[in-house]
Amino acid sequence: ERRGGPRVEIVAVNPLVGEVVAAAAQEGRPPLRFLPGAVPDLRGDRALLREALLNLVNNALEAHEAKGEREHPVEVATTAIVSPVSAGGAPSVEIEIRDRGAGIDKADLAKIFAPGFTTK
Repeated sequence: ERRGGPRVEIVAVNPLVGEVVAAAAQEGRPPLRFLPGAVPDLRGDRALLREALLNLVNNALEAHEAKGEREHPVEVATTAIVSPVSAGGAPSVEIEIRDRGAGIDKADLAKIFAPGFTTK
């Protein structure tokens, strides 16, 4: 277990996402495709970001599996977003994970950010 809280560092986004995609891609699972964009580095805890992304990608793959989807891959894309001038114009990064699963039940939407929440 980690101690002392998050370890903030500069994180290269595309290599991190590529690592997550490689870790999640396994034979017999739905196809997985990474669409890297030109994105800036982030400040954050690399290990925590990796864990969160891996959970999201695995959830997307499981949704694909549950639907029996094999034709279309789960896609993970990175995009740079420039904030409005009112926010200082600082760039941020969007990491989008697209699947063809059933989606989140409306009754569960209010709970999805609660620590430990799961529908499994």
